[in-house]
Amino acid sequence: MTDGRHPPARAPGPATGIDEDAAERRLTHFVAGDWRAPLSVRMGEGPMVLAGPADLARALAAARAAGAGWRARGGEGRAVLLGLGQALPDAWQPGAEPEPVLVVGRAGPRRLTRMMAAGAAVVLLRPAPLSPGLVALADRLRRAGLPPGVLSLLTGPPEAAEGFAQIAGICRF
Repeated sequence: MTDGRHPPARAPGPATGIDEDAAERRLTHFVAGDWRAPLSVRMGEGPMVLAGPADLARALAAARAAGAGWRARGGEGRAVLLGLGQALPDAWQPGAEPEPVLVVGRAGPRRLTRMMAAGAAVVLLRPAPLSPGLVALADRLRRAGLPPGVLSLLTGPPEAAEGFAQIAGICRF
């Protein structure tokens, strides 16, 4: 049933067998709290749109803007929103300005959740299409009220991060 303004939800059907929402996620990036069209138009295999410098700059700016507020929630507040049983200690020294963490590689939902629980705003640059687990994590946390910018998920080659080494902590997996 639809209200006339929104199309009915799509589901895999016998005609296509394709989950169209999942297929469309490969052509977007999760940035600033929502699935957004990439600024880059470079396509990769899979198919997926590869993040370029403008995409990374947008995600890091959103992460930097969200960092202090996310950290101010405290360990317990972050753990509740992330669905964790217990709080993790802050990863930052008191009074230090929180910098976003740029994760380059194939980190999964559990590792990203632990980084966020420790107070980090995280930008993942993954060289392969986003896994169903990462897509589900972003969707679940968005519905739970994760502040925009605390988590960004982009696809692209690791070398796209090279120009950003001076402005973010970089983890490679």
